[in-house]
Amino acid sequence: MALDSDPARLARVDDTLRRLRLVARTRAADARRPAAWWDGQPFEAIVLDAPCSGSGVVRRHPDIRWLRRPEDIAALAAVQAELLNALWPLLAPGGRLLYATCSIFRAEGDAQIDAFLQRHGPGGAHLEGLSPGHLLPLSDNWGTVTEASPADGFYYALLSKPHAP
Repeated sequence: MALDSDPARLARVDDTLRRLRLVARTRAADARRPAAWWDGQPFEAIVLDAPCSGSGVVRRHPDIRWLRRPEDIAALAAVQAELLNALWPLLAPGGRLLYATCSIFRAEGDAQIDAFLQRHGPGGAHLEGLSPGHLLPLSDNWGTVTEASPADGFYYALLSKPHAP
C-alpha cells in the first residue's frame, strides 16, 4: 500500500506504478490518522518518507534556502514524530520501519530517532546497525560525483520491532 496525504503526489505514484508495470494499492489519507484508512492488518514493513525541510537537496532546489524559516524545522519535526508514533503500532512484531528524510538537520534525523527510541524504552524499538544516519553532502561522501556536482544529503534509520515475548 502506498499512502500520501497529497492526491497530486499520489497520482505520480500511480503513474510510476503503471510505467513500471507494478501493482500496489494507493490511498490519499493522513498517515497520522490510521483509523481513517488502516484495515487492521499489521504491516511487515513500513517506509516512512517523512515530510521534511528538504535541506539535503538544496543543490537541486536552491529556492529552499529562501522558502524555509527556522521555525519550520520544529513544525516539521513535530509532524515527523506524530507520523512515527501513529505508524509504529501498525507494524507487526518482528517488522521493520524505515524512516527517511532528505534533510541534513539533526532535528529531522538523529534527534528525531533518538527521541523515538527514548519514548519506546529499552526493548520497545531497536535501531538496526545498518542505519548510517546522516549522509551529508561533504567532499568525502561524494564518491565518483565530481566536485562541481556534489551529492545530496539525507538521513535514514531502520527500526525493528521486537517479536512478542
